[in-house]
Amino acid sequence: MTSEEGTALIRAMFEAFCDLDRPVEEIAAFFAPGYVQRVDGREFGREGFLDHLRALRTTLRRLDIGIEQIVCDGASAASVHVAHALKRTGEAVRVKVIAFYKLEHGQISLVDELTRLVHGDASDRDLAFVQHA
Repeated sequence: MTSEEGTALIRAMFEAFCDLDRPVEEIAAFFAPGYVQRVDGREFGREGFLDHLRALRTTLRRLDIGIEQIVCDGASAASVHVAHALKRTGEAVRVKVIAFYKLEHGQISLVDELTRLVHGDASDRDLAFVQHA
């Protein structure tokens, strides 16, 4: 994968991720079968990540992600991005994310993230790894 293809993959994934009406199964195609997600010291696999997507869809009314920085060498990438969310309760949330990605065979195989709640209630800190109970 070229650096341009890797960057395009990540941008397309974010576009799909933010479309809260898109079926989770379509978004799953961006992620390798052995996908691993690490967020603020927590780790889960592909199914846990898909459950996270489902939980976000029940919690959020809108989600936009603005990429501030992105670099890619084709096999790995890093980004600094900000998630702007509107919860179904009407509350706004903003989270800054520093992320590292591993890319394999046209899919994302690993994301390792550190997040910082910029705006929102202290309980919104959990949005980065929320899952269904």
